[in-house]
Amino acid sequence: MAQGLVNSSIVTTTTGLPIHVEIVNIALMYWPLIMAGYPRLGPAFDSATEEIAATFPSLNVTQVYLKDSSTEGTFDDWLTYYNPEKTLAEYFFAAEKSGRTPPNITIFLMTGVVAENSLPTAQVSAELDTLLMTIVLCPVAEGIWPTWRTVTVLPIMTISRFYQVMLERFHWSHFTLIWDTTANNFFTMFADAAHNYLAKNSKSQMMYLNFNSQIYSAADYAHVMLKISEYSRVILYAGHSEPLQALMTAAAKLNMTNGEYVFIASLPFRHALFGTFQWKSPNQSSDNPFKCLLVIEPTPVPATEELTEMEHHWKQMSKEKYNLTYGQDEKVPCRLKAERL
Repeated sequence: MAQGLVNSSIVTTTTGLPIHVEIVNIALMYWPLIMAGYPRLGPAFDSATEEIAATFPSLNVTQVYLKDSSTEGTFDDWLTYYNPEKTLAEYFFAAEKSGRTPPNITIFLMTGVVAENSLPTAQVSAELDTLLMTIVLCPVAEGIWPTWRTVTVLPIMTISRFYQVMLERFHWSHFTLIWDTTANNFFTMFADAAHNYLAKNSKSQMMYLNFNSQIYSAADYAHVMLKISEYSRVILYAGHSEPLQALMTAAAKLNMTNGEYVFIASLPFRHALFGTFQWKSPNQSSDNPFKCLLVIEPTPVPATEELTEMEHHWKQMSKEKYNLTYGQDEKVPCRLKAERL
């Protein structure tokens, strides 16, 4: 990120002072979430700032986390009135009115997962001629949003293109994309991106379905699998492992695991929150329903000495700066590596 800024701007100001780069985080505005999540995410952002300062001494990077205090109540109440562009605009113009020296460069950082929710913020950033960086894919041509750039280490487009290649390679004319609405937001982003990409680039016909695993019964799973069987023999799944097992168990009862149907699931990375996709069924016979399942995931990051030292540094920062002490065997969240990048 800093490298791009240096390449596209003057290295020092006209006064010879360091360039002030202000990063405005507009995603973590619900204060209880900030208090709960920041002790874990903060060290990744802090270490990234430290590395930028060491690598580019001409940059003075500061971060601002917007707090939306206009709505009291629960998270659901806050979501109802969620208006990041309003909060962002208020912050931007309040800073101007305060008379403080504005930063040389301002960057809006948004880590939400639904592209359409980023559109109003993208409009504000375009009007203010300010860079907006998100982990979601810009849903329309970047030319329409000249200041919006996607920065992510998640293999979103790689998996979407893989789906397209598989559909063309095996001449699958129809397929179903199904995702669990209660799964981690990463899967919402995967399903949204894959749907948009395949709808635009694939010649195959798609049925796009979602379900709520928290309220689904065995009968519900059977019903949705029957609906799928009437449309296609290729099922692309986005969600946790336990609902997938329920879907495939229902599929087995409908004789959909006899080799005539294909199930493909994707993972952004391995995490206990997503469940175990490398399960072993007690039934190892030829009619084992899980034998028709293909799981796609990125190659796990090897535990290098540098990464081990970094994780130890993050744990120390969490303890010293944020009063959070990790358990003896507790691992640093995988997401911190992505946030740092």
